[in-house]
Amino acid sequence: MLTITSWAQKEPKQLVGFQYDNDVFSLSDRYYSFGNVIHYRRRFFQDFIFKKNDLNNLQLNIMIGQQGFTPDNFNESDVSSYDYPFAGWLFLNTEIANSNTKNALTISFEIGVTGEASLADWTQESIHELFNFDFQPQWTAQIPSAFLVNLKSSYNREFGLQNKNGFLNLISSGVLGLKDVYVEQQAFFSFGKRNALLYSSLFNNIAPKNNKEYYGFLGLSYRYVIYNHLIEGSFFNNEAPFTLPIENQLLKLRLGGSFSIGNVIIKFEHNFETSENKRSRSHDYTMLTLEYLF
Repeated sequence: MLTITSWAQKEPKQLVGFQYDNDVFSLSDRYYSFGNVIHYRRRFFQDFIFKKNDLNNLQLNIMIGQQGFTPDNFNESDVSSYDYPFAGWLFLNTEIANSNTKNALTISFEIGVTGEASLADWTQESIHELFNFDFQPQWTAQIPSAFLVNLKSSYNREFGLQNKNGFLNLISSGVLGLKDVYVEQQAFFSFGKRNALLYSSLFNNIAPKNNKEYYGFLGLSYRYVIYNHLIEGSFFNNEAPFTLPIENQLLKLRLGGSFSIGNVIIKFEHNFETSENKRSRSHDYTMLTLEYLF
């Protein structure tokens, strides 16, 4: 009995999870077509880049993922009819997050490869063959293989509403690198039973005790894009057989929810965004996430 009680009350310090992104739930298959991400998070109890104290939560977050992007008519081989380039992205992202009850700062470094080296074409073609889908992606004239790096930072400021079960977060972020260059401002409203900012799974933070959360959220953001390698090709020597000019201004809407069962966290999120280039249309996709604390 004592052993079982001790195990049940053990303070979680780490988390592993899997995230699956797809637009099939919207009955479409275009633009950001799919994503598979494995992530690992660990709390620090000593200084690491930032100073650790009793009032903050310091974490290392690591993600390994693969993403695939396709035109709307991905089964056609006529490149002139494409409204988005075929592109793949295989990446490793390492992030340090420093949070307290009112604000959070994150800094992340991402490296990855595009083109055939990303294996995105093989992944999508294999899935279509496995389930015997009628239409097969051609992966003609995809963005070629390249090694890219990105540096990203974000600042999150939280405001508690009069209703203790409501929160407003203003999140400012920016990315500078060979894959993306953009700045983004997001207004984020969450409601329900939710931990404080530094311990909430909504912002990928691990609570010192397994405090159950169940909440919904709604976010609206404006992004100004200066550069997108997966649409425009390379900054320096663009050898991509097909590229398109980007839309600089994007609007993005996020809505979803999360709940926990024991040490398991389940998240659902639906994303809507306006057109990313001069030919494409607006797009929406769904993210499903399963995480385990230990």
